[in-house]
Amino acid sequence: MVIRAPYDHDGDDLPDWWEHAHHGTLAHDQADDVDGDGLTEAGEYLYGSSPVDTDSDDDSITDGQAFATAQGLVATGVTVTERHANAVKLTWLSACPFETSFRMEKSLDGGTTWVAAGSVPANATSCLVSGLPEKTAHLFRVATVSCMARAGARRSLRVRSLPSRLRLRS
Repeated sequence: MVIRAPYDHDGDDLPDWWEHAHHGTLAHDQADDVDGDGLTEAGEYLYGSSPVDTDSDDDSITDGQAFATAQGLVATGVTVTERHANAVKLTWLSACPFETSFRMEKSLDGGTTWVAAGSVPANATSCLVSGLPEKTAHLFRVATVSCMARAGARRSLRVRSLPSRLRLRS
């Protein structure tokens, strides 16, 4: 998404008055996330939140999470539709016009540490996550990625991979 801003001397498509009001400089462009809340400078400008405060309205929800929820960036209905010894197929629903991709993340320690488990482009509704150790409990989450919010919102799902000798029957 490109924002055409009036009085934009540095050519980053953010209005100079806004950049000066929040940063005192024209050093940041619309893809930056200065406060690290998951919402880009372009998103902060359009959403009306502060680019230097992770929770502009002090509601204990980061601006990125609030934007993602308000704009429908939350992948809902995350379920496991297939389980194998070394793989699971995750499916979800999303009706977000701003999504650019989905990122699957997994945790082996109950959600303390997350690592990438795969990604798919916009409009996808499933992903096969493979290379999992057998008989191991995993916590998965699907992150909706948007041009307005870096991480988007996440929902998590706990699943255990099957032993290699077991198979699900149709």
